[in-house]
Amino acid sequence: MALPLSLLRWHPCALALALACRGLGQVVETPGAWDGISLHAQSTALIEGYPSFSAAYTGTYSLPSRGQTSQTVVSSITLGLRVGRSGALYADPEVDAGHVLNNSLGLAGFPNGELARSDSGTPVWGLPRLYYQQVVDLGGDAVALADGPNQVALTTRAERLVVTIGEFGAYDSFDSNAYAHDPQGQFMNWALMDDPAWDFPDATYGWTDGVSVEWRTPQTVLRWGVFMEPKEAGGLSLDHRIQSTHGQALEWEKPYELGGRSGTLRTLVFWNRARMGVYQQALLSPSDGLLPSRALRSKAGMSFSWDQAIGSAWGIFARAGANDGRSETWGFTEADQSLSAGVSAGGLPWRRPNDTLAFALAADFLSPSHRRYLAAGGLGMVLGDGALAYRPEEVAELYYAFQAGQAVTVSPDLQVIENPGYNHARGPVIVWTLRVHLAR
Repeated sequence: MALPLSLLRWHPCALALALACRGLGQVVETPGAWDGISLHAQSTALIEGYPSFSAAYTGTYSLPSRGQTSQTVVSSITLGLRVGRSGALYADPEVDAGHVLNNSLGLAGFPNGELARSDSGTPVWGLPRLYYQQVVDLGGDAVALADGPNQVALTTRAERLVVTIGEFGAYDSFDSNAYAHDPQGQFMNWALMDDPAWDFPDATYGWTDGVSVEWRTPQTVLRWGVFMEPKEAGGLSLDHRIQSTHGQALEWEKPYELGGRSGTLRTLVFWNRARMGVYQQALLSPSDGLLPSRALRSKAGMSFSWDQAIGSAWGIFARAGANDGRSETWGFTEADQSLSAGVSAGGLPWRRPNDTLAFALAADFLSPSHRRYLAAGGLGMVLGDGALAYRPEEVAELYYAFQAGQAVTVSPDLQVIENPGYNHARGPVIVWTLRVHLAR
C-alpha cells in the first residue's frame, strides 16, 4: 500500500510555531508585560492504516476489507486573554488536513479521535473554540490556577462558580478522565476517549455552541450545560433553535484519596432534543432510512467514570454508559451501551519518567431495535453493512508515548477491533498508528 507523505509538510511548520511560543509561555507565567495573556500551540500528526481482513459481505457504509492507510495533521493555537480580575476570553484557531480511514464510516469505535470525517488533502481552517469564561469566587482558601492551554493564570478560591459561554466542545467540560480523554496524548479510539453511549451534541468536527456552569467546592464539583444540536445527524450546521432542540448534561464529580493517592468518581446524566428518527418505526421500510420517521423527540441516558492513581507512576480507569436506544444517533457515534477499562503506567520504573505505556479494553452494544434496523439493511450515521450478524464491537488499544524532547512526543499505537460495526461476519480489524505530537 502506497503511503503519500506530502501532508506532513504542515507538521514542521506547526513545530516552528510551537517552539516560537516557548519563550512567551514562560513569560506569561510570571507578572510582566505579558501578564494576563496565555499563548500555546500544538500539532498532532497521525499516520495509520490496517491490512486486509476477512469479510463475508460489504455494504454501503462498511469499512473496506482490502486495507487502507491514512494520514492527518491537526495544528492549533490556544490564545487566552484575561478580562478583569477573573474573566477570560479564549480563541483556538485550527488548521486540519488529511484523509481519515473511510471517512469515519464502518466502525462505532473509530480509531482516530483527533480528526473526524475529514477528507481534505489541502488545509482547512476553522475556529473550534471561541468562548468567554467567568470565574466567580465564593470563598475558601486561595487557589492558583497555572497558565496552560485554554487557561489564563489567575488566583481564585476553593469554592467558586465557573461560567463558560460560546463555541466549544461539550466534552471540554464533561466526561473527563485522568487517563482516557485526550486523543492527542492518550487513547485515540472513540470508545475510550469519551463515553460513546453519551450522544453528545456536536457538529461534524466536534464542537458546538452553548453554555456550561460549574460549581466547584473542595469536596465536590457539580456542572450543568446546554448545547446546540446539529441540524442533521452528524451534520456541519447547528440548529440555533436552542429553545426547542438542544442537548443538556448534568454531572456530579467527587474527588477523593485512597491510600494517599488521588481518585475521582463522576456521574453524568444527559437529555437531548432533536428531530431524530426512530429505529422501530424505520423498520417498516428500512430502504427509506430514518428520514421518514424524524420528528422532534428526546433521548436520555447516563454515564459513570472512575480514575484512580496507584503508586507514583500507575493509574487505572473505567467507564460505563447507556442511552435509551430508541432514537437515532445524532452527534457522536452509534453505541447504546458501553463498557471500558484500562491501565496507564508512567516510565519511572524503567528510568523514563516522562514516558507512558497504556492498555485498555472497551465493548460497545446496540439496543434491540437499533440492531434489527441495521440487520434489515438500514443505514445509520456511521454504520450500514447491508446485513448484520450482531455481536458487541470490542476494542483493545495499546500505546507507548515516548518523550522524544521537551516539546515532542512520539506514540506508536496498536488497536484490535473485533466485530467491526457490531458484525461478526467481518473482521477483526488490526489498526496501527504512529502519532507525533508537538506542544508548547
